[in-house]
Amino acid sequence: MKLTFENEIGKINLGEDSVFKITHINGLYTPQKSYGSINYADYDGSFTYSQNANARIITIGGDIVSKNLRYYLEKASYIFNQSGILIIDCGDKVRKIICNQVNFSVSSRTLVSSVFTLQFLCDYPYFTDVYKQKYDIHGYMNLIKNPVTFPCVLSQSNNKRNIDVKSHIKTYPALSIIVESKGAVTDEENYGYKFINNTTNQSIYLKHKSVAGEKIYIDIPKREIKSSVSGNILTKLTNYDDIENFYLAPGINHLEAIDLGEGDKSQMSVEYDNYYVEAVY
Repeated sequence: MKLTFENEIGKINLGEDSVFKITHINGLYTPQKSYGSINYADYDGSFTYSQNANARIITIGGDIVSKNLRYYLEKASYIFNQSGILIIDCGDKVRKIICNQVNFSVSSRTLVSSVFTLQFLCDYPYFTDVYKQKYDIHGYMNLIKNPVTFPCVLSQSNNKRNIDVKSHIKTYPALSIIVESKGAVTDEENYGYKFINNTTNQSIYLKHKSVAGEKIYIDIPKREIKSSVSGNILTKLTNYDDIENFYLAPGINHLEAIDLGEGDKSQMSVEYDNYYVEAVY
């Protein structure tokens, strides 16, 4: 197992092929939870009405072994003084987590070695993949793979896609729209863009009149909608509650993206993080 901690100051590797040798590590599995419960008179047991995952605490212990011990202690003290990202690489599985608080201490120091202890507190207790998942939903698919004889169909429009979400919990995505060109016909009533999750029966309708070349980014976790042309267009949502309720459920999600502009050509995609309750089993 290889671990890497990095932030804007620098990066430190721990574990295999590193002077920071790991002897023990805790906190990589299912996060601890807090439960809300109540007892009633004349009722045996209790009633659990809520549960929440606590902030995750990861503790790493080990040895620093190097003839240049002072250099590595100075580097570690500097980098571990700031929050950052911890990446866990198990070969066939690589995951990361944001560490909001970091504590680093050393003991039993000699000329070439020292015992160290690291403790990370992660406000949000779930691990993610190193990179976000991104899929196109709406656009034009090239059908030409081999030499053809004209007349023929060069491409076809596609606005539906099944996405297998590996997340252990529901995840809130970001949606993007790239307006490639505008059609000649403009409907004064029906225009804009719709994203529909037929699995959760939730949808978003952005009633916005776009222009060719415009890029629109709907950041659902941050509750923001930004246009490269018009700036903040959050008010163009037909129902603000839609953005709070639009999520991807674990498993297969049947997504649909609709460009209501007749004759318009656009690319519409979804981007999200998978959230995992563990780093490695």
